[in-house]
Amino acid sequence: MVFDNLTDDEKAYWLNYLVRMEGLHGQTVPQKEHLAIDNGISARRIALIEEANLFYKNIYTKIKDELYPLVAKETLLTKEVQSFSYESATPFSFGYLIRDWGHNSTYDQYGIIHSFLEEKLQAMNVSAAPSALFLGCGTGRYAVDLAYRYNQVDAFDASLFMIWSINHLKKVRTWEVVQKVLRNCRTIEDTIQRVTLKMTEEQVRTIDEKVNFFIAQASNIPLDQGAINHIYSIYFTDVLPLNVLFGELDRLLAANGLFIHFGPLEYFFNTELEMLSAEEVALFFQKKGYRILANEFLATRHLFNPNSMRYRMYDNWFFVAQKGDAQARLTLSDVLVVNNAVELRVTRRAKDGKCMEASYAASFHQKAYDLPEIIYELMLKIDGKTTLEQILWQLEISDIIEEEKEQLLAILQELLESNFIALK
Repeated sequence: MVFDNLTDDEKAYWLNYLVRMEGLHGQTVPQKEHLAIDNGISARRIALIEEANLFYKNIYTKIKDELYPLVAKETLLTKEVQSFSYESATPFSFGYLIRDWGHNSTYDQYGIIHSFLEEKLQAMNVSAAPSALFLGCGTGRYAVDLAYRYNQVDAFDASLFMIWSINHLKKVRTWEVVQKVLRNCRTIEDTIQRVTLKMTEEQVRTIDEKVNFFIAQASNIPLDQGAINHIYSIYFTDVLPLNVLFGELDRLLAANGLFIHFGPLEYFFNTELEMLSAEEVALFFQKKGYRILANEFLATRHLFNPNSMRYRMYDNWFFVAQKGDAQARLTLSDVLVVNNAVELRVTRRAKDGKCMEASYAASFHQKAYDLPEIIYELMLKIDGKTTLEQILWQLEISDIIEEEKEQLLAILQELLESNFIALK
């Protein structure tokens, strides 16, 4: 179900958030009669905004009521409920749901992208495969409509609202939704957009038979290593730095698996050096042993809303990379680098009140490894210039037996495959 993958802490967080949003959108616009008379604000426009606020409130209330029985009350009591001002409230945006599950007779962005992907995959002779994964699946429409190519499809998003909305639409089939349009309106009635979302019976059967929607973070996807044949990243590759995202997608992709990207590189983080150009992304994959199969662009309007006088244009990048047969096997003659996001640490504590005992670890985002001391010391010496054999000489342990060298290489291989280290 929708909340199955959430931890107790995550459930408590979302419940507190829902309670805040429910309260904020339950408020009416203050002093609306005064505003309408003195400031030229239409009473009709105020009524439309309040209609949208009530719609959002009811959604928050519905999700809250479903989640509340699943939250451990002792966990909830330990979580601080933050206060938000009326002005800072963030409304429940239905833009992506409307684009993908509504009908826009003026401009069908979803249809254009879906047709493009189908055409390109067919032209590339990308055949059916056992499994696919959709990163940051959003509304889930691409996962559903491309599922016929696979035996099993997994699709996740970090947003509780997205995954809940997909499941809700599946239950009701037809859903009347309202979205605020507070800027660039031609008329008063354009202040809100009313759209009917529809899911067909065939799409419902597809979800029941093939598609597993769940809530997760892209840096820690709860699926087995090498389990996925095709990974789709549609409007998602720019959400995380590539050096963070790549570790998980490389772990999950089977040999000869495909990474299929579509979308801009808008980037939703602030680290300038991580905002790679399309050229750099392609070079990154090539350096990791991937073969580039597609590299072209398609321009589309983005989230076009006929109620608004404004829309964005994206020159979307279509990029497909194929994983090699196997991860390179390390040897003592290899030169390595440590991922700059890896944290090495040592913990010392007294044992029996006398001598000190040390433990060693490496962490990388949500992954962590306990390390033997020799691996910890070796990783401290890795500099992108010196071979493993030379580092062992520096540590004065080059005379270890062959079996111990194989064990050392096996641990380093695991760190390589988890993106803690990389071949230079």
